[in-house]
Parts: sequence; structure tokens; C-alpha cells
Amino acid sequence: MRQNVLDTAYKDDPIAALQQIDHTLCNEKDRETLFVLAELCYLEGKKHANNRDFAMRLYLSGAVYAYAFLFDPVFDPQPSKYDSQYRLACDFYNWSLSELVEIIKKKNVFVYERTLMPLL
Repeated sequence: MRQNVLDTAYKDDPIAALQQIDHTLCNEKDRETLFVLAELCYLEGKKHANNRDFAMRLYLSGAVYAYAFLFDPVFDPQPSKYDSQYRLACDFYNWSLSELVEIIKKKNVFVYERTLMPLL
């Protein structure tokens, strides 16, 4: 029943549903919820591609949720590296970071003034 309520809420107002799921995560510390948030933030980022600042926030959130799913010991049990959900979480992490870097590149906010190695 809870999943059906969230499905309806997500269709009506996806961002409010994400916030509600995040609130649930803060109280319940459920690794499965991290996975759901990583996936939904990535998908919402794609939907909001025309609003770069908002899409950046969604992609960054998706990457953080995916990273927590993969590595945060607070959320037990640890996922098996052989589980297909583990691989998909790696993909959401990488896809979210990739989209984030693309937006940053398009916004031209990279700073090259100081580098560790001179550009050749």
C-alpha cells in the first residue's frame, strides 16, 4: 500500500515525492530507499534538462544517493557486488556524474587558473 501511495504522489508531484522519500530515508535508514532515490533523481534530472541549475541539483543528489547505496556502512546489509542492483547503482552514479559534468561544461564554470600540472 505504501508503494502505491508513493507511486500516486510521484505522478502528481515528483519533487515533493522525492522529498517525502528522502524524509523516510532519514528515519528508516533503508538501503533500498537509497537505490530508489538514486534512480528517480537521475530520471528527474533528465526531465528537467532545460533548467540546468535544477537538473544539476537532481544529478548531484542522485550521485550522492547512489554512492551511499554502494558504500555507506550505516545502511546494512552491504550490497553484494554480484547483485544486478549493485551494478545498476554504479551506473546511476556514473550517469549522474556524467550529466553533472556536461551541464557544468555547458555553463562554462570550469576554472583553469590554477592547476597542479601545466597544460601542454
